[in-house]
Formats: sequence, structure tokens, C-alpha cells
Amino acid sequence: MKLIIAIFCILIFVKTSYAVELTSIDVANQTILISSNSEPKYTKSSFTLNNKHYFVVSFKNAILTGKSEVLYNKIPGIDSITLVQYSLNPNIVRCTIQTEQNQSFFVQTVQINPQKMVTIISPNVSEPTQPQICSTPAQIQQAKRFKVFIDVGHGGYDPGGVGPAGLPESFVNLSVALKLAKYLKEKGISVELDRTSNVFVPLSTRTQLANESGANLFIGLYCNASTDPNMHGTTTYYWHEDSYPFAKYLENYISEKLGLKDDGTVKDNLYVIRYTTAMPAVLIEYAYISNYYEESLLGSAGFRNILSQDLANAIYNYFILKKTQIAKNEVRK
Repeated sequence: MKLIIAIFCILIFVKTSYAVELTSIDVANQTILISSNSEPKYTKSSFTLNNKHYFVVSFKNAILTGKSEVLYNKIPGIDSITLVQYSLNPNIVRCTIQTEQNQSFFVQTVQINPQKMVTIISPNVSEPTQPQICSTPAQIQQAKRFKVFIDVGHGGYDPGGVGPAGLPESFVNLSVALKLAKYLKEKGISVELDRTSNVFVPLSTRTQLANESGANLFIGLYCNASTDPNMHGTTTYYWHEDSYPFAKYLENYISEKLGLKDDGTVKDNLYVIRYTTAMPAVLIEYAYISNYYEESLLGSAGFRNILSQDLANAIYNYFILKKTQIAKNEVRK
């Protein structure tokens, strides 16, 4: 009998020792961040009870090493967020989100370092309404001939900067890039991205893809980061002189539209803009993910939608509207 009990205890210990450890939960604006020591497996479900709506993420073979958490009114439209050890045999940790309205959520796990993963749970928000563009035939033709190559910063095992609440830059950049691509296509502009999922792409591969893409513009999407948490604002970089005019325009346009500090248009020897030579190449760091306030902005799906729309408008205004107006004026002469 003692032998059976001992074997049972050993089996429980072995099973627990291989469980994923969930260590903490935090919120950056509209984004829920759950930290773990390795990549968790999870399932998603939703239900309605007593006119309340619930979205549940169940982490399988997982142990909650920190205390159970209940967060109230941290996100507009969400009554509560609960993280608890749901059961020990099997080991299941549940994150339950109670909402006022029936709502869907996006879930993704991002590696921060070999010992830390962050599972991101973000509400799917409605996209801002875009004003109807009354394009002239010349503008439609100019847009059809124009192509943008989007460099989506970091990815895979390289999370980039990580905010105070744990928001990884790679997630933000991909979210912005996919929306930007959508908005550009809606304006008739062709698009190519160097990544469309959470994968690592070497810098040399990024520039090779860009130079072979036949694009008319390269734009790198990144966040800034600093050991000084007070650093804030937007910065746009260029290297080749033919890239400066648009870099300056983009910096002024985005910082003004977002209401963030204009940190300037900077000539810098950054790999992706130095070795992208087949077209004008700029890189924008829209905000400091290391700044508490700006991390909270970047954690908002609504803010990322607006940022993407502003980036698309800046490109369209400069390369389509402005160019066709210049051509029209030259014809008049």
C-alpha cells in the first residue's frame, strides 16, 4: 500500500514539474498580459449567463505560481478579469473575462526571452470609419502604379522592446503593419510585408526582400525603448538623402496626428534603411514602449487602428495626392 501511495505521489510530482508556470497578470490599456515560464497550451470558449457575457481562456497543464487575481474595471466595457487555478488534477488555470456586451478577443503568445512568455488577450474592436476618397482618374492610376514594402520590426524569439506591464514590441508592430497593409490596399496601393505572423526574419533577409520587391517605398515599423522611463515621443529615421523629404513629412504628420512629442527626423545608420537601396527607405518609431503612458497607448487596439490609418494617409497624401498635383501643375505650365 505504501508503495502504491509513493508511486502515485511521484507521478503527481512529475506531472506538476512539467506544467507551465503562470506567474502574473497585468493590463496595458486594452491589452491583458499573462506571463509564463514557457509556452502554454490553451483553449478559448465563451458563454452568456444571467445577461452577462464571459470569454474564457483555459491554460492546460498549467500551475498558477502567483496568487489568484481579480481585476475590476481595468478596461472599458469589461467588468472583471479573473485568473485562478481552476483545478489541480488536471492542472488547469483559467482566465475569465466578464463583459457588458458580447465581445470577441484575439489571443497570442509571444516569447520575451528563453525563460519568459507573454500571452496577450486583446479585445477585437471595430475599425474607425474611413472617409470616402474622391480620387481623380490620375490619382487612381498613380495609386495602382505604387507599391509599399512594410518592414515589420522584430518577431519570433526577438520581442524587441518590452513595456513596464510586459507588452512586447513585436506584437504591436505586427498589429499595426497588418492594419496598414489593409488600409493601403483599400486606397489602391500594392503592399508587401516581410512577415505576417510572429516569426523571426533576419535583417539581411528583410533588405533583400525589399530590394527585390519592386516597391516604390520602404517603411519600417518599430517602437522606441529606453532605460529612462520618462523618454517619450515619435522619431523617424532615414539614411539616404532621397529618403529625407518623406521622412520629415511622416514625422511631422504622425506626431501631430497622435498628439505625441516630435523627437525629430534623424539620419541614422540603421541596417534596414542603409541597405535598402532600390527605393526611398524610412523607419518610424511611433512611441516609447518603455514609457508607462505610451505603452498604454500601444496596448490599445483602437490606438493601433488610428496609427495605422494615419500612416496610410501620410503615404497616400505624399506620394499620390502631392505627386499628382505636381504633375497637374507642370501640365498647366
